[in-house]
Amino acid sequence: MMQGSCLPDALSSCGNALPWRPLSACPELGDGRVFGQSVTLRGVEGRSLVSSLPPGNTPPSPLHDCDSGDEVLETFIGNHYPSTPVAVQLVSSPCRLTPPFPQIFRPSLGEQGLLQSSPRPPHSAVRSMAVLSSLQSSPAVRRSLAELCSSTTALDPRRLTSFLSAGPELSDLQEALEQLRTLAQCYGPPASSSGDESD
Repeated sequence: MMQGSCLPDALSSCGNALPWRPLSACPELGDGRVFGQSVTLRGVEGRSLVSSLPPGNTPPSPLHDCDSGDEVLETFIGNHYPSTPVAVQLVSSPCRLTPPFPQIFRPSLGEQGLLQSSPRPPHSAVRSMAVLSSLQSSPAVRRSLAELCSSTTALDPRRLTSFLSAGPELSDLQEALEQLRTLAQCYGPPASSSGDESD
């Protein structure tokens, strides 16, 4: 985000791209299906959350017409995932970048983590940064749940005396596995007949 700009400017400059990169081990399916999403923005506050266009000016995007930071994020996410429930949280304090966090940033990033027209002074560090994060539940969860169920089913709990001595009954384990299978089915179409997600 450029120094002196606002959240609508930053998000509208992304175009059709999303302003985050996936960190999950789950493969990205790329079909846009998301069952639920929680979005948190840290380090942007006050007038930087909304556009400061003078009255009478035509907003360059629907984001510039929003009245609050929550509305800006909800509108932006809604454009990418129109039928997905989303929870938005705004946190005014930025992420602090104290040692031993590595200084891996371009010189155009200022000490407060904003892009600036001139490079920051030599040997000066980026001390804080605004962060936008998104936690999604997508169809990729199905594969992870199916693999967890398959791995658990492969174990023989009767050979794990410490497991049985902790109190669970075999019937409780079987019931939990069945609930796990049911949950996995909720995250996508019926399993293919190839059997890769079967027990």
